[in-house]
Amino acid sequence: MAFTITTDAATVVIGTKATLNSTINNFDGQPFAGMWFQYGETVSYGTNTPPVIVVDPDTTHAANITGLDSKTLYHFRAVGNNTVDIVYGADRTFTTTDNYGYIWIEGTNLHWIDVDGDDTSNPGTKSGATGQTAGYIWVENTKLHWIDANGDEHYVEGLREEIASYTPGYLWVDEYVLFYIDADGDMRFI
Repeated sequence: MAFTITTDAATVVIGTKATLNSTINNFDGQPFAGMWFQYGETVSYGTNTPPVIVVDPDTTHAANITGLDSKTLYHFRAVGNNTVDIVYGADRTFTTTDNYGYIWIEGTNLHWIDVDGDDTSNPGTKSGATGQTAGYIWVENTKLHWIDANGDEHYVEGLREEIASYTPGYLWVDEYVLFYIDADGDMRFI
């Protein structure tokens, strides 16, 4: 029996990026030569992710893709080959979003989507571990803090711009800049 490759749902579809996923089952015992994804705006795809060597006969694989157009439907499928076969997973789709102003934590960095739909990030300064949940974002005094995926706290002190009439802790994106209101009610940006 030939191996199978399943195109799983895309995840982390934020602005102009996405993560493509697949599951591979190797029932014929043949070693794999490679696995990759094809993607594009039609079922002709047009773009391939770099191939990876797959050693484990039953495994999952993910590839991060960037530079996509916002508010666009994309087709993708997983492809694998070994010494005997080339196998194609089923076609799946996802639609990118216009997440202007979206703020999140990925790895250790604080990210936001700017007005062009680009992912902008800031690693901040690591200040140790806390008991807070990963992804938690807050303002303390004049600094913006966040908890990364490892449970470590990071912070950045933005530049003071002017006094705003928002509640301390309020976060927003304007054009390319992430703004927040510090504990004194002053507007800061990074």
